[in-house]
Amino acid sequence: MGLRLKLVLPNEWHYKTNIRVRVTDLNYGNHLANDKVLSLIHEARVRFLQEYGQSEVSFFSNGLIQIDTQLVYKNQAF
Repeated sequence: MGLRLKLVLPNEWHYKTNIRVRVTDLNYGNHLANDKVLSLIHEARVRFLQEYGQSEVSFFSNGLIQIDTQLVYKNQAF
């Protein structure tokens, strides 16, 4: 049996944004498609950086490269 990741979430979030889910983000079961979750997270990340006048190319004069991602699916999203 494979290793299950344990993702510890913070008690309080310091950033919030609303992103509209499009019909193309849904699969045939009318659920949010797994592959679209990471796209939505990336959109939120870019918005977070923009709120502070930063970008992935220039984050306080440094470039950001996402080298790893951890997702833990707990339920289906409708």
